[in-house]
Amino acid sequence: MLSIFHSKLAAWEQRKLGDVATFKQGVQVGLEKQYTEKAPGQERFIRIVDYTQKTEDIRYIDKIPNANYVDKNDVVVVRYGAAGFVGHGISGIIANNMFTVNPFENLDKTYLYTYIKQDKIRKYLNSNSGSSTMPAINFNIMKTLPIPCSSIVEQKRIAGFFQQLDSLIALHQRKPFYENEGIK
Repeated sequence: MLSIFHSKLAAWEQRKLGDVATFKQGVQVGLEKQYTEKAPGQERFIRIVDYTQKTEDIRYIDKIPNANYVDKNDVVVVRYGAAGFVGHGISGIIANNMFTVNPFENLDKTYLYTYIKQDKIRKYLNSNSGSSTMPAINFNIMKTLPIPCSSIVEQKRIAGFFQQLDSLIALHQRKPFYENEGIK
């Protein structure tokens, strides 16, 4: 598992995120146009609570041309409220208080997600948001975010390592539940 650290490392380069990715804002949809049951011609409408609280209150909206449709592997960043929170794993159209970070070919999407979901990155984004009362992440802050880049092969190996580590942590967090309380 640690073999990624024993290989010959490719050259690393410090880049700005705006040089290796683009950003796209979600859409504003009024509550009266959000539905709790999916009808033909509708898509899942992804709100902040879908990422931060894993809510069961799922919403659907009519398809919108040119809306920011995301798939489960896309990297989504929250702009307001839980500013800097990074999510993925849900397909649909994201709300306007979030945006996607779309990497160019030389930046692996999973590596990008793993890197920007770090607590230190969230703190960096919030400290540079320009507001202490309600932090707001904007594209200019994201564009200047430093990101270490290596070869795409190396990025994939690093991302794979951290995915395995996250899976192992999740497994160990569930273990006491099954041993001590079980399923009732």
